[in-house]
Amino acid sequence: MIVRIDGNRQKTINLARLRRDGLDNDEIEELLNRNLSSLGDTVRTIDFVVDVNAVANIVQPATDKLLKSL
Repeated sequence: MIVRIDGNRQKTINLARLRRDGLDNDEIEELLNRNLSSLGDTVRTIDFVVDVNAVANIVQPATDKLLKSL
């Protein structure tokens, strides 16, 4: 997640790394809320970067199963 803020600056929060570090969904949400609250009105945009390989690994087995029955 890339938070773009005033002054052409940005803050990057790596959600995958937070998961690897053992944080659960509630802890990640709390961390994100704290960060965004502290940045306040300086936030201009938030971009989410999708790990295409991770998505493919989740979607492909379901797709294979669905298409197998056709």
